[in-house]
Amino acid sequence: MYVKKFFRRIIAVSMAAGAMIITPHINELQFMSTVQAAVQTYTGIGEAIIGDRDTMESAKNFAKQEAIRNAQEQAGFYLESYSHERDFELLKDEILTITSGTIQIRDVKYEVKVLDNDGGIKCTATVKAAIDPHDMEEWLSKKSMEQRLQVNSQYDDLRKIYKAQEARIKKLEQQLKASKKNSVEKQKLKEEYEKEDKILESSKKIEEGWQSWGSNDYSRAQTLFSEATKLDSTNANAYYGQGVAYENMKQYDNAINCFNKTIELNPNFAYAYNSRGKAYFSMHQNDNAIADFTRAIELNSSFDSAYNNRGYVYNELKQYVKASNDFSVALQINPNFPEARYNFAKAYSNLQEYEKAIIHFGKSIELKPNFAEAYNERGYAYFFLPNYEQAIEDFSKAIELKPNLAQAYFNRAVVYFKIDNFEAAINDASKYIDQNPTDANAYYTRALIYQKIFKGEKASADFEKAKELGFKFPED
Repeated sequence: MYVKKFFRRIIAVSMAAGAMIITPHINELQFMSTVQAAVQTYTGIGEAIIGDRDTMESAKNFAKQEAIRNAQEQAGFYLESYSHERDFELLKDEILTITSGTIQIRDVKYEVKVLDNDGGIKCTATVKAAIDPHDMEEWLSKKSMEQRLQVNSQYDDLRKIYKAQEARIKKLEQQLKASKKNSVEKQKLKEEYEKEDKILESSKKIEEGWQSWGSNDYSRAQTLFSEATKLDSTNANAYYGQGVAYENMKQYDNAINCFNKTIELNPNFAYAYNSRGKAYFSMHQNDNAIADFTRAIELNSSFDSAYNNRGYVYNELKQYVKASNDFSVALQINPNFPEARYNFAKAYSNLQEYEKAIIHFGKSIELKPNFAEAYNERGYAYFFLPNYEQAIEDFSKAIELKPNLAQAYFNRAVVYFKIDNFEAAINDASKYIDQNPTDANAYYTRALIYQKIFKGEKASADFEKAKELGFKFPED
């Protein structure tokens, strides 16, 4: 009979359809209960002096952003202490990045008054904000290390830009005051001031864009990054952020166009090559993807994410030796890299070295305890040892962590079939079909199970559905 061979093929097909783990790594996190961690509230205050070239709207926005940053800094002290208590491993200076993505603005009030000394106008914004520690844990669990690194890098750049731009603007304001009225020099200074002010406004839009991105509002993020490009068309970071937002929305053509512009403005932007490579891969342009990951590595030989991503493409192309080499390098750069460890394990699994695969899947789970895909893949490896009891345990854990992980239901159904638990097998196969109603293999599999319990009518209906969907029936 062909049944054993058939099920090996079916489960392999199912696993090959797995979610792409191309986004790089997350450091070791122990996600603990936050039942006793109360929501923290903060009051942030920001001020803006309205200059000759400012509008009330721009002054209010500036003051609001300053107030939010003030609240974030206060919240940061608490979250840093909280992270130490929970033994989270965070990146350098990542606290401000996390607060940007998780802070909840509950109220904003403005006060405008004329200054007594020189008749200037000051706008003060008072922000009421809240931070829920659970949101920090959720943010960390959902963002890959590549995402954390890229946004952290952007915030680092923004801090440098703010400092430089504010210094330039302050100097220009002093020069404007000292210059003669209606002089050519004053006009040039005004033009330069407007230019520098737009650059600063562009940076503020980028900051708001990453805040929206951090809270998974990719559409809003894209709009803000786009506004930033209009204020400063030479800002590579603005186009990069826009590309990342488009990529998250699966608008890959638009993402690639933005990354192209980023690279045009900054040919040494390694993150842009890496991100464009992922977009190319998503469009099945594997050669372009490999070329971009390779270029990212040339620009940054320690870019573990690029090695992992290139290895993933090689793995998909069944070039397992090249894939393993890239995953190995990624792990040498960063041993605490769960996705690279996971992909390394998959390469072993593809070579049918299941015991080695199980070891590495286990290590990826140690690094990332909520890694549902790793449990699913390890269950697949256990299936072929065979160790059906452990396979069921892993598939069940994957489902517990990620109830919409359809492959885990299908894989568990196959194992239940192998141990003659046909009712459980039908139940799981049906749950898979609910999520994948056009998968011919699944209908054929369920038909075989129905045959085992003598439900011929239902078996015939599933065989017919499989045929309708194009399933090629194996020969006896």
